[in-house]
Amino acid sequence: GSFTLARVWDGYIEFGSASPIRIDSIDSCSSTCVSSDRLILATASRNGIIAVLSCTNSKVDSNNNNKLPLQNVNTLICPSFNIKTMAVTTQHAMLCAVSHKHIFLFDYTTGFLIKQIVIGSNIDKKEDSVKFNNNNEEEDTGELFESPYENIISVIFDDISNFIVTISPYYITLYGLDLRFIARSDYSKDSSIPQFTCISISDFPFWSKMPLYITGHKDGSVYAWMFD
Repeated sequence: GSFTLARVWDGYIEFGSASPIRIDSIDSCSSTCVSSDRLILATASRNGIIAVLSCTNSKVDSNNNNKLPLQNVNTLICPSFNIKTMAVTTQHAMLCAVSHKHIFLFDYTTGFLIKQIVIGSNIDKKEDSVKFNNNNEEEDTGELFESPYENIISVIFDDISNFIVTISPYYITLYGLDLRFIARSDYSKDSSIPQFTCISISDFPFWSKMPLYITGHKDGSVYAWMFD
């Protein structure tokens, strides 16, 4: 297999080292994700709109300023303006979006919001250090601030075991496809595991019969995790 780095910003998308290609404008893009089979691209804007696009048409239109005509699959209306990270799966036709306070699960074919939950519990954070707006979401001022909710950094779909997996600086958490809580890693201030920074998944049978969750950490180390 191979991996291709895709970067998206307003009006452009770049695959690997190739020159940027024009796409339809994205209003204040806050998060993007690509399905594991690279068939679906999703982009979220800071006004709560999530565009779900098909990547099956990869032919660049040279007659239209080198523009890539991505097909719009659906437009999702998210209750939050502050989408930080997302994941999408074509196997289950689902999109998971995370704000500072909630996890949202959508059926991206119909645009239906299947479920939303409040993230985690208070982890040694001060409740009065958070500002709230009219939608009960933390204000996105672009500045660092403390939150009484678990600070989820990344979310992925495990299409082998049918889990949704999130990481925050101190936790890796597993949910069912209905956002039902499954399991969470242990954490203590004396833990030798450094803070999480990123996560990926490997289902290669050479390594394990079960999927491995590969996590990167603040000190540069890499850990492999298995759920049992």
